[in-house]
Amino acid sequence: MSADPDDDLFGRLVAALRQVPREIEIDADVEKVVVKSAAPGGRSTLALVIGSSQSVMFYSVWPDPIPLEYRDACCDYVTKANTGLSTAVLEFNQDTGILAARSGIHFSDLALVDELPETAFVRLLWLALLDVEELAQQHGDGIAALRAH
Repeated sequence: MSADPDDDLFGRLVAALRQVPREIEIDADVEKVVVKSAAPGGRSTLALVIGSSQSVMFYSVWPDPIPLEYRDACCDYVTKANTGLSTAVLEFNQDTGILAARSGIHFSDLALVDELPETAFVRLLWLALLDVEELAQQHGDGIAALRAH
């Protein structure tokens, strides 16, 4: 991170997320922001800066790994669910059982971030965050049913 956190992508991310109607927790050491759910007891969303690709990624991770006996079925479910998705996808690691909804924004040139009006940058991040939360919510029942069989 640069000496002035507002001069880098993580600093801009934090400044933007402070403007959304959610509680956030910041971990500058790993360039991660936890965005609390609007619903009581809801799943938080992680916002991460991937410096090597100049990207901001949003993850809504299921609280418990998928048990081993359901992982093949979960892999099939995720493959079918992702077929019609474009801006956010489900991501499943069959080895660990970790399931998440994921969305990202790639900034090919960080100078473009500086040229964006602040309101546009906040809106872009907010929409990506909402996209991930909506996707996780849409597939919550399907994943729960999968684990019930």
